[in-house]
Amino acid sequence: MNAATRHGYRILLAQLVNNTASFRMMKRITLLLVVAEIVLLSLYSAGTEAPLPLLMIAVPWGMLQTWCGSFMSSAVLQNRPEYACLVPHLRSRLMVLTAALYCANSVLLGLLTGVVFGHPGYGLLAGMTISTLSMFMHRFNVLAWVMAFVVPAIIPLVFNVLPHVLIAIDRELLLTAVGVLIMLPLGACGLQLIFPRGGERHWAWHARFTRQQNAMAGKTAKISAVQGGQRWQRWIGRLYAGALRQDSQPGVAPARRMMHVLGPAAYGGSYMAYALLTTVGALVIGMLCLDGGNRSGVLAAAGCLQLSAALAYVISVVDNVPRYSAEQRMYFLTPAAPAVADINRMIGKTLLRRFFCVWLVTLVCAVVLDSVAMGRFGLRGSSFALAMGMLWVARPLMRDYATMQPDSGRLDGMVAIVLVTLIILAIMAVADRAPAFPWYEIGVASGIAAAINLAMRWRKLMAMPPVLPAGRLAA
Repeated sequence: MNAATRHGYRILLAQLVNNTASFRMMKRITLLLVVAEIVLLSLYSAGTEAPLPLLMIAVPWGMLQTWCGSFMSSAVLQNRPEYACLVPHLRSRLMVLTAALYCANSVLLGLLTGVVFGHPGYGLLAGMTISTLSMFMHRFNVLAWVMAFVVPAIIPLVFNVLPHVLIAIDRELLLTAVGVLIMLPLGACGLQLIFPRGGERHWAWHARFTRQQNAMAGKTAKISAVQGGQRWQRWIGRLYAGALRQDSQPGVAPARRMMHVLGPAAYGGSYMAYALLTTVGALVIGMLCLDGGNRSGVLAAAGCLQLSAALAYVISVVDNVPRYSAEQRMYFLTPAAPAVADINRMIGKTLLRRFFCVWLVTLVCAVVLDSVAMGRFGLRGSSFALAMGMLWVARPLMRDYATMQPDSGRLDGMVAIVLVTLIILAIMAVADRAPAFPWYEIGVASGIAAAINLAMRWRKLMAMPPVLPAGRLAA
């Protein structure tokens, strides 16, 4: 490899830091994961049982996997047909770098599992499987949505059951060899799919992919809530259109009408449906595939994961509101628009009410899962503490959207997801190591503090000028 080729690869890798907004988000996520790894290392000692050693491996590997995913997203956007005319060997270099990063990360996972558990083959196979799956999810959105429903149900299974099953089988070399032989052609196929080679299909797919990525980042006009570009978006859009027709009838409360200018995410129905469906999936897996001891641990962990749907609702609302300023401007020109003094009260009251609806549904899901796990009706202390802690995430709903940067909601949301995930993992680890931990007392204190904080935030919201960009113009 000559100097010019090495320089070309360095320029492509530099895209990770040249994108300032993405790099800032990645630095925050990395810092959180480094802190989490330090905590896990301080808790680890020789002879410590899973899942703590597994978490200790998963955190640094997940951090590097996140960086690989960030590069892959940037590389796919760079693989444009017109760029290929300007930069020789662009597509092949992007493919080589993507494959090299994922291969190195898979080898690292194998080394870590070899050092901690003495089974490097299983780690290598797991890394290759997840990396290959990441490429296919990047190409097919429907697969990403399927995994969003499946992962919450199988993560507890992976941490609590799978390691013991693989060790009991005692066929590491054979399973690794077969798995690698399967993953190599699948990985090559994934690279070909995410890096197409010119032609009309490449143009069409790249335009669609770019539009979806920019819509998620709020950089271009969004896809209509009623006429979505994907099949699942059209299905959800029909449900939303029905609600829109109902709320457009005479006599409907102004607050319900105004919620439509905040975007479909403000309704929260999809998050409640997600929590219910993943709960059913966890129950099916737990009842049909696991014995009593494993079932209890898996269902308890799944109950904690269900509570994160409330955070997803908040992130989606905060990210969507600034992107619907055009609808807001049109609405505030109509006779049905509320008085300027009532805008903040209507927004805050309605968003909080719908947040608590999502929160209550996730709490019911956690109660169902914990009741099945314990064999009696009730809620585990760790789940109760996490549910009370989730009340804190409602605070960003009462913010000044008029001065909010377009990408800040998405970036802060990604950091919040990582932080809450680490908190859930910490709760699961502490609950496993300290059964007598005072979860209920901590939960009550956290809930009271969250209520006080929300009350103070409400008073501040009422003292602000209209928090919507269009509402401030109306004032």
